[in-house]
Amino acid sequence: MDIKESILKTLAWFKLFEHPLTSEELFRFLWMSPNLTYQNFLEELKKLVSEKAIEEKDGFYFLFGKSELVEKRLEKKEWIDKKNKILKRAVKKMRYVPFLKAVFVCNNLSFKTASEDSDIDVFIVAREGRIWIVRFFTTLFLSIFFLRRHGSKIKDRICLSFYCSDKYLNLRSIQISNRPDIYLVYWLAQLIPVYDIDYTSVKMERANNWIKEYVGSSLLENDGKELKVEGSKFSKSFKSFFESAWKGGYGDLVEKQLREMQKTKMKMNKYTKQGEGSAGVIINDQMLKFHENDRREYYRKKWYENTKGN
Repeated sequence: MDIKESILKTLAWFKLFEHPLTSEELFRFLWMSPNLTYQNFLEELKKLVSEKAIEEKDGFYFLFGKSELVEKRLEKKEWIDKKNKILKRAVKKMRYVPFLKAVFVCNNLSFKTASEDSDIDVFIVAREGRIWIVRFFTTLFLSIFFLRRHGSKIKDRICLSFYCSDKYLNLRSIQISNRPDIYLVYWLAQLIPVYDIDYTSVKMERANNWIKEYVGSSLLENDGKELKVEGSKFSKSFKSFFESAWKGGYGDLVEKQLREMQKTKMKMNKYTKQGEGSAGVIINDQMLKFHENDRREYYRKKWYENTKGN
């Protein structure tokens, strides 16, 4: 793929989310990028602007005729800043959850495409064999503080729909059948670690190194320093107590009981029941994924249609 095609395909993807890119972002997220330096990339970018293949405004690049996207992106900054503060407040509650290894912000907020009314999506990593304990207490703690998305309570609430164990970090197996799964690739590339113990983000990066086949970016570049939440002295003591008490056979029993309790409740949810076994809904001891409305295939088709001829 030549540089022009790579740039056009990348901008076409982000156009689906009304998101123009800076030159640094575009270079970082280039789809199937040829091997070139940043300086050479800037020269090609300037050339495409002069040819009116793409446009530039206020330091943002986008497909020709879409200048309104710049204003839309700038308008979102206030909402994003507000949601980031809520995210940090929520993660400060979540850090008390026993066996919680990491919390990443994902989707709209990490993509910087959040709307005023959108929720806040997180991806949660649990210790192997304790995923049901993590889900139960995460749900409980955020519910107590009215921070969890539930029913019609969506705006600025935390969406707890994706968990995996720390021994199942490679997400290549959940790609949709029509590869490449461009949504999953960019989802992984734009994960931002907010809470992280035992170098889970490094392990996540290594486990998903396969995305380098498509895009050069990696989650280790998303330092998100302003979002980082560290464990407090009290939260560490709280976690340590329960992790020690539940590390053996008694912990296995608690995990089993909470698994059965939560699965029973899930069976009462007709939407989850209908979606079970699909690409969007996965329920097992390694992964809990509740995306009944999985739109990855929809976006992949739209992107493909918009890039025909490029």
